[in-house]
Amino acid sequence: MTPPILTVAAPTVVPGNTVHVKAMASDDSEVKDVYIRVWNRDSKLPPKKVFYLPNKGDKTHLAFETDVPLWPGSNLIQVFARETNEIQSVQTVVVLARGAPAVVQKTGSAAGPPAK
Repeated sequence: MTPPILTVAAPTVVPGNTVHVKAMASDDSEVKDVYIRVWNRDSKLPPKKVFYLPNKGDKTHLAFETDVPLWPGSNLIQVFARETNEIQSVQTVVVLARGAPAVVQKTGSAAGPPAK
């Protein structure tokens, strides 16, 4: 048996706190279900399952898309497609979630004006 073929598309940099993920899983015998986990090292939390979809249609194909929530900074998104509990595929995408642009303020020098 071979694991499902999985293709995933998502931007690698987003301006907000979600990313739109599109994916397609196919297998010669069955695609049981798909799910997505997201993880951010700076959050100090374990990976979080944020999407699950059982296959209720054509048992050999499953196309889906969803918005995945992100933490600020670098996020590791893992998309899984399972044929059985033991046979699965995974694709990993790293997405940078950028917050609002920082405002740069000009400040005067603490040392005063330059010497003459």
